[in-house]
Amino acid sequence: MPYTIDALNLTGGSQSGNTTRTESVSVANNGSLVVVAISSATQSDNHGTPTLGGVGMTQIESKISGNNRACTLWYTANVASGTIELSMSPITIYNRYSWGWVVVAGVKTTSPLDVSTSGGNETGTTRTGTLTLGVANCLTLLYNFNLYDAGTNSTKTFGTNDDANLFHNISDKSSGSFSMTATFSSSKDNAFIMVSFAPAPAITNIPDARVFFM
Repeated sequence: MPYTIDALNLTGGSQSGNTTRTESVSVANNGSLVVVAISSATQSDNHGTPTLGGVGMTQIESKISGNNRACTLWYTANVASGTIELSMSPITIYNRYSWGWVVVAGVKTTSPLDVSTSGGNETGTTRTGTLTLGVANCLTLLYNFNLYDAGTNSTKTFGTNDDANLFHNISDKSSGSFSMTATFSSSKDNAFIMVSFAPAPAITNIPDARVFFM
């Protein structure tokens, strides 16, 4: 599936307390998907709702938390090309937060969210998320705090200053069960969100139907 990933490794850096942060996001292709990952250093934090172009983004799963971390994952579909303002106004941040975003072209522009899941706290050197994909060739993302490195079926997208890490997979794949793994060299308490987005419909060439009269 010809996905195009832009804004790779862009992060909003570390912010103290309830500081409002605004960034400019460059979108190269009409109909893009924008995904925002937020991580903070206290598990009871409330991130609020980030806005893109003044409109609240959609939360993918409820907050994952543990080991003094809180992480949320958000998206907006069908974003027009150009520069758009991304704003974060947290409700309660007891220590600090950081965030990052990724822009992806090639995702379905209406109702793109396929399936999602989250996994609570476990301790180990690897963590695998599994989804049952509803359609073939989905974009899949794995968001994990504390396991920093890409494992099976995972490519590191970015890590935030509060130890949350986003991984992606843009390979062609069948519908049905699909897994992604995050890993690290030492055992850590961790949790994850995994999500899939449906691809944009393929453009089919229309046969030439012209009729010639003799």
